[in-house]
Amino acid sequence: MTNYIVSPRMRIDEVAAYLNCSRSHLYALNKRGLLRKRTDGARFTYWLRSEVEAFAIGLDPYENANKADAS
Repeated sequence: MTNYIVSPRMRIDEVAAYLNCSRSHLYALNKRGLLRKRTDGARFTYWLRSEVEAFAIGLDPYENANKADAS
């Protein structure tokens, strides 16, 4: 058995493969606020694995954050 660490960050090609969609669709999801991208520096764009997995099963990854903003 191989032990390895799964990064909490996913790059665009990994997210596109996971969701079976195009890169441009990911940017459209970001623009609509459905799946937020993040950046670390000028050239490193990533998505959080927990948010991508929640989105993939039909949950709103930002549900709790949206409720806190409304209060």
